Amino acid sequence: MDKNTQAAAPDSIGQKITELLAAINSNDRLAVRAFLDENVVSPPASQKYPARNDLEWLLGLFRITQGVDLLSVAEDTSNSTVVVTVEDRVYAGWHEIRLIMESGGSGRIFEMTARPTLTRNATRTQLATTDLAEQALELCVKGFNAGVFSGAVLIAHGGEVLFEYACGHANKRFHINNGPDTKFNLGSANKMFTAVALAQLTETGQLSFEDSLDNYLSDEWLPASVSSRVKIRHLLTHTSGLGSYFNETFFKTSRDLFRSIDDFKVLVRDDSLAFEPGSEFLYSNSGMLLAGAVIERVTGADYFSYVRDRIFVPCGMFDTDCYDIDDPIENLAMGYVPTSQNRSGWRENIFTHVAKGGPAGGGFSTVRDLHRFATSLLSDRLISRKTRDLLWRDHIGAQYGYGFFVCGEGSDLKVGHAGGFPGISADFEIQLNGGFVTVVLSNYDLGALELSRRLHELVDQIHF
Repeated sequence: MDKNTQAAAPDSIGQKITELLAAINSNDRLAVRAFLDENVVSPPASQKYPARNDLEWLLGLFRITQGVDLLSVAEDTSNSTVVVTVEDRVYAGWHEIRLIMESGGSGRIFEMTARPTLTRNATRTQLATTDLAEQALELCVKGFNAGVFSGAVLIAHGGEVLFEYACGHANKRFHINNGPDTKFNLGSANKMFTAVALAQLTETGQLSFEDSLDNYLSDEWLPASVSSRVKIRHLLTHTSGLGSYFNETFFKTSRDLFRSIDDFKVLVRDDSLAFEPGSEFLYSNSGMLLAGAVIERVTGADYFSYVRDRIFVPCGMFDTDCYDIDDPIENLAMGYVPTSQNRSGWRENIFTHVAKGGPAGGGFSTVRDLHRFATSLLSDRLISRKTRDLLWRDHIGAQYGYGFFVCGEGSDLKVGHAGGFPGISADFEIQLNGGFVTVVLSNYDLGALELSRRLHELVDQIHF
């Protein structure tokens, strides 16, 4: 294997990498588009998976980093791969941009992907809990001052809160500040509640994870030829082969029409299977929505009442629910997306997201309520430990269990969920080795992503 690693780019690709970083750091849509048109091959989307959007993720990378600086380049000529490691200018976190070059010596990029990578010294330095708050505060302030983070943060060890912070405005129109009890939209993070609710029903014998969907839902939702092949566990593990109700019909229709679970039938009833259920992983909002419909069919109650009565109230989560966006709920944060088209520099997301959240996402909660949810899970108050362990097992090698992201194994196991949508960014993680809980909620587009990652690195260094 011919492998070359150095701080400056190899001569053969140095100019291309220089142009790539310049395009990212320009934060200019036209400049990024020009780079992509000249240097990147765009393969057609397959029938199963949509085309990647290189333009949006490069612009998004700038949004969360405010620019990146080159650290190193590693070129592997045996598989035409170049790994570019960069450092972001806000939190000093590290990212790897992986470039797969087109065969045939054209010099063009066939594929680009990016992922966070472990930041320098993140595992080599032990951190006392007395130092955690100081370093966490420094990161939060950096994010706020750079204009990339508005929201709330909580880090706890078991029931003890080690760090709590809030910044920015919940409502920019009236300069209302965020606080630890501000209700933020969770995006997909409240898929966890749907999974726990279904798990409770398996413990009472009202359903089985092995039941097929056609046992509960009529062909008003899906034809039997589809629903008979999908099991409940496929919905929770995103292995059903179903897609997302955030489709063309949704975006061309008034949000006001989608509030109850049944309202979404029109968005999923024509869905087909991208693969045989259970054989692959494909993140599916429609699958989680159908899990909520099953809860309603089994319990005879509406989804919202069930999760409120069986999860939120027992946990003391009185600031958590799926609120209608036109209901003037107290202390609820509006979501914001940066834009140069408005005089304020921001756009509220009220015309982008759903009018009311549901089983797949869009509910609201606070950092304190999510801490209560974590402690209830860890103390086996919501479901048994045996069932909890099933939810927290990676079932197909995709780092996903039943409604929870799963990372690592054994003593290094971490579980939780993230959420994102225009104006929405959330991250919830339980580090089982030590019982640490980290919650980052933001009402800025992509606001929680990089901050939560850097906070996780801090938590990983804590020792007693």
